This record gives sequence, structure tokens and C-alpha cells, in this order.
Amino acid sequence: MTTRQIAGISLLLLFLALLGFLSLWSDGGGAPSKTLILSSSKECRECHPDVYAEWQASWHAKAWIDPLARAPDQSDNFKKKDCIPCHAPRPIFEVGFIQGQRVVERQANRQNGVDCISCHKLPAGGFAAPTPGITGPCNPQYHSGLSSIELCAPCHNQHNTVDEWVAAPAHLKGDNCNHCHYPEVMRPGRGGGPPREGRSHLLRGWRTENLEMEAFSFEKRVTGQDGKKVVEVRMINDKTPHNVPADSRNRALDLLITFLSKGGRPFPAADGAREFGQEPGTYRKRLRNPYRSEIGKQNTQIVAGTEVSLLAPVPRDAVRARIEILYKMTPFTTDEDAIVVRSETIDL
Repeated sequence: MTTRQIAGISLLLLFLALLGFLSLWSDGGGAPSKTLILSSSKECRECHPDVYAEWQASWHAKAWIDPLARAPDQSDNFKKKDCIPCHAPRPIFEVGFIQGQRVVERQANRQNGVDCISCHKLPAGGFAAPTPGITGPCNPQYHSGLSSIELCAPCHNQHNTVDEWVAAPAHLKGDNCNHCHYPEVMRPGRGGGPPREGRSHLLRGWRTENLEMEAFSFEKRVTGQDGKKVVEVRMINDKTPHNVPADSRNRALDLLITFLSKGGRPFPAADGAREFGQEPGTYRKRLRNPYRSEIGKQNTQIVAGTEVSLLAPVPRDAVRARIEILYKMTPFTTDEDAIVVRSETIDL
């Protein structure tokens, strides 16, 4: 074989190798991209920049670095090992959807929290996709489990949220957790193609936007009871397919009625001394699932399809009532640091 023939064959082999490489790492539209290691969510950004940006802004992405999760009364910087699996989980599909089965903690990239790998990676290779027929370098494969409540259960049913959803009235549910927390959005088409439907990965919740305003109905009225004027406030869980406030035991909703004198002076607590963070308000109701260690305290969450009310007898000389609903990330949060869900004043 001549030198020219050897050179020609070498050139042909190089061309075929390059062609194979481009074919392997194309994005489905023919455009080459970087080699995807797919051991971290950062590798997903190449093909899914908008989804990656949403996830990065979400509390799933911050699950490991969240100061509240790391607080001494919570995981204590994850010295409480039981908290690690849900804040830095290995792929949920590895464990499978077994009733009561928890996720398994991972050792690497814990700073990514609950990432793309956690929810999408399949044990036999490839990544779970929400619809059939999707192609790409990560080998997407349709899996119905990606849109199921069972995907959320290994972490979020630690606080019975999924069980609450199952028991909720059918008209409140939607199809799954995505109905409220991962709403549909339109994504740009690949390679100049038409726009396509997807789901937001911002993880809607009470820490990302005013979802609390959509969680329940609110009614107030001034009425009479036993010959006395009474302010009645009702909170009705007719919009949420699980308890309110939901999920973590440390979340709290405080309902306050504060009576004001003609000079604007608030009337003090009608029921005497209160625990830290609950001192203000003439009348007050706390809505929360207590810690397991709080023996004797009742669960006062609003169950889906039910309501709670607060009746406040109007003191003599009161001319107005201020009604407030405050959302607290921990039961020790003061009113000044709470998220104000509602605040309004009514004349008496």
C-alpha cells in the first residue's frame, strides 16, 4: 500500500470519527453541543437554559443551603442526619415508588439540593421525560411517574402532605401536585420550531410568590351573640387539596383580631400571657401542625374542604378592629418578621 493510499484511508477514518461524534452529541436539531457528563444539573443548562434558570431560582435548588433548613432548631447544619436525604437526594427513580419508601442521600454535589438529576435520572440510563417522542443527547425517555404524586411522596409525605392530597375532596385536586406547584408555560421551539408546552420549575409556594392568597377564602362580619357585639372571621380551605399551612411542621399561620380605641390604642390580649412571637392581638388563633416533641398541642391546620373561625367579643370603647393573617416560616418568628397575607381594618 502506498503512502498516498495510507494517507487517504487515515483521512477517511478521521472524517467518519468526527461525523460519529457530531451525531452523538447533537441537540436533535443538528447543531453540535458540548459533551454532557450529566452528573450535575449544570450539564443540563446546555439544552435547557430556561428550565435551568427557573430551577436555580427555586427552593429545590436551595434545599441544601437554605438558612432556615440549617437553623439550630431545624437540621442544625445537617447534624441531624435524618434531614439529609430529602435535602440532597439521589435519583428518586433509583429507589422506585414504594409506599412509605424514603429517598437515599447522595454524597456528591449536595450544594445543588434537589436537582435535575434527583427527579429525572433513570436507573438504566437516560432521563425521564414528561411526554413521548422527545429526543436529545441525554437520551430522554417518557415515564408517567414524572407527573405523578408518587414522585413527590418520598420527601414531601414525611409531613403527610401527599396523604392529605389523597384524602382531599376531588374538586380541589387537579391531576397531581403539578397542578399548582409546576404550572404550564410555553417554551421556545427547538431549532426555530414552534413553541411547545412545558412546566415551570420555579416551584410555586409560599416562599416564592403570594400563593397564600390563593390558598383559602376569607370572610369577616360583625354580629351579635348573647346581646354582645362580636367580630367573626372565617378562613375556609376551599382552594387547596391539602392542609393549610402545609408540609413542614414549623410553618405557622396566625390569625389576629386587634381592637382599637378612639385614640388608636390597641386593646391588650384578652386571654392573658402568650408564648413568644404571639404576644400582640386582642384575640388570636394559631394554625399549625406542632412538632412531635410538643406533647399535648393539637394540630390546628385547616384540612382541605373545612374551615376555622375566630370569634372576638367587642370590648367596651372599641371603635375599630384590625384583622391580620400572618405567615411564619417558624413558630418563633415575631409578627414584625412575618409575611403579611392580609391586613384590614373595619369600623365598629
